[in-house]
Amino acid sequence: MSAKIYKKGVFNENYMGIRQTKAVLAVFAVIIILHHISLKTFAQLDSANIANFVFNPFRGVGYLLVAYFFFCSGFGLYKSFSKKEDYLKGFLKKHLTPICVSFLVSDALFQFVRIKREAIAFPANTYSWFIFAIIAMYISFFVCFKFLKKFAVPALVACAILWCAICKVLIFDSYWYNAVFAFPFGVIFAKHFDTITEQIKKRYLAYLIAALTASISLHFLAVNDVRLFGLLGSVMSFSAVKEAQAVLQVLSALAFSALITLLSMKLEIESKAFDFLGGMTLEIYLIHVFFVEIFSKKFINSYQPLYYVENPFLYTLIVIGLTIPAAWAVNLFRTKLFPKIFTAWAESVFKKLVIAAAIIFALTTAYFSISSHSFLAETKEKVEKYKNQFITFTEINGKNMATYVTGSGDHTILLLSDSTDPCPAMLLRPLADKLADNFKVILPDLFGYGFSDKTGSPRSAENIAAELHELVSKLNDGKPVILFSFGTSGICAETYLKNYRNQVEGLVGFDMATWEILKEHFDMPSFTDEQIYYESKRFGKRTRLRGLYLNASGYIQVDVNTIIEAFRAGVMGSHLDELSAMYMSSYANKASTDAQAHFLIDGRKLSGFSLPEDLPVLFISSSRSNKNANPKPLDMYKELLTNQSCQKADLMDGEVYYIYYRPDIIERRIVDFMSGKL
Repeated sequence: MSAKIYKKGVFNENYMGIRQTKAVLAVFAVIIILHHISLKTFAQLDSANIANFVFNPFRGVGYLLVAYFFFCSGFGLYKSFSKKEDYLKGFLKKHLTPICVSFLVSDALFQFVRIKREAIAFPANTYSWFIFAIIAMYISFFVCFKFLKKFAVPALVACAILWCAICKVLIFDSYWYNAVFAFPFGVIFAKHFDTITEQIKKRYLAYLIAALTASISLHFLAVNDVRLFGLLGSVMSFSAVKEAQAVLQVLSALAFSALITLLSMKLEIESKAFDFLGGMTLEIYLIHVFFVEIFSKKFINSYQPLYYVENPFLYTLIVIGLTIPAAWAVNLFRTKLFPKIFTAWAESVFKKLVIAAAIIFALTTAYFSISSHSFLAETKEKVEKYKNQFITFTEINGKNMATYVTGSGDHTILLLSDSTDPCPAMLLRPLADKLADNFKVILPDLFGYGFSDKTGSPRSAENIAAELHELVSKLNDGKPVILFSFGTSGICAETYLKNYRNQVEGLVGFDMATWEILKEHFDMPSFTDEQIYYESKRFGKRTRLRGLYLNASGYIQVDVNTIIEAFRAGVMGSHLDELSAMYMSSYANKASTDAQAHFLIDGRKLSGFSLPEDLPVLFISSSRSNKNANPKPLDMYKELLTNQSCQKADLMDGEVYYIYYRPDIIERRIVDFMSGKL
């Protein structure tokens, strides 16, 4: 590699030339790899570890580097547009096809490996936001300069703002949009290139200092939300601080693009290696995350790694060493093989298939939407009849909480379902009826779920536990209950136990969430309460947004039809229409969204809480939940036990959905255990 530094008053006249910008982008592509590696390793590195010292600086720089990619793209497009008369002819095909080909090839590879640990998803590559953003910018460029010629530049800025607004509505993270404003910035720079260049040359040092100062100061403020909250928290909520952080990131990205441009005016880079890497930066970006994930401690969101490389330096070498040849292969396919495969005939067939697929999708969506809303109207009377026949209402805080109460016996089980179950009083009825042979069972729809009234009270574990305690006091004559917790209701169950110990005579947890499991899964020991609540609330909103879409489009029927099969052979077999209607109408309800927002922060409050030694406790963990887990939930349950004589962690051969269609297996374990402990 050769690098030339120009003296005072002398500048690199080709500082925005293709070779120069590709060299810079090649360097940035490698740094982006280090950035993503740092994100995967920072939670497991000790603060005093030398690896932490090496990788920590790369954690927050990703959006800055990507911004320069956008900047160069905008600059290059306008320069070509200004020089070629028919540049926009075939523009979208010429520019989007290469991007889509590289993306689809890399995503197919990611999908192939993903299905070993995670459900099939599109995109399978969880880092592919850049592709959607750059495609949006290319389309915006074409539309603005094709149809809004005199107002093309301001319209392009408006498109960037629109993209930002869309991402906000869809509750995407700020990295989806904080760098895209560099694209119109690059266009503006290209349009006034000569004028700006001459102006910069006159006061180069002043502009350099200004850009450097702005880049450092803005990035310092924008990179750490907790630090920014510490500065502004007295006058702003954490949510407002996150909005301010996004704005600072946008400004920081623009300042950084300007800084790199100014540095390029004084530094010329020439290298065959950079020429090679610079020609496939897109492929490097797309393919490196494949290796980042498969050699990390956690593959995407799963507990279990695929091929974990513990040493971070070896991990880095392997990722970079495999990324380069893989990116070259994908680039070769895109530039050499694909043009031979995708002939004019193939293109014609592909267009027809796309049109056909679009028509089929539109017709399918119309069918599902109409049939879904018709079904809800037709089953309204059935649902009302079911409610009058099986559901009991208890007034709590001026509102009616719905419960399914069944069975009799000396002991009562309070049955709590996962916070995502839209209608627990129906979904867990098969288990309640099985337990009714030996226990009295109280199965509630919490406020906002199923048949219960909605509420404006926050769905925190404290509030839910207090409401449940009042419910039990009225329905069980003040006698203690056995808490049964399924899934995420574990946080509410433990809160109930902590607050009302004398009213609890036993605890059963089926694949129950505890703080210890949550902490391991989410890697968040260092997160503040504000961060946890903010991120949890956003997650809940995404779930809510998905629910609104599925209900509006009618595609909720796909979920329902899959779930309903689990109930066909049981007690709910004669009430499938009612169950389907309640599931559809209550799916991703507001109460569930709010419960998810409080879920993790409520869990943290239980840190240090231990099970009473005299309390009979049975944890049941399904073998499927333990299959790909490291550490295994069963082992974590065993660590929570405080008295082996009356507490047990048991492995059940099966899956979590047994609670719906094989409740007899769970009921048998509960009866066998509790009969000798109460």
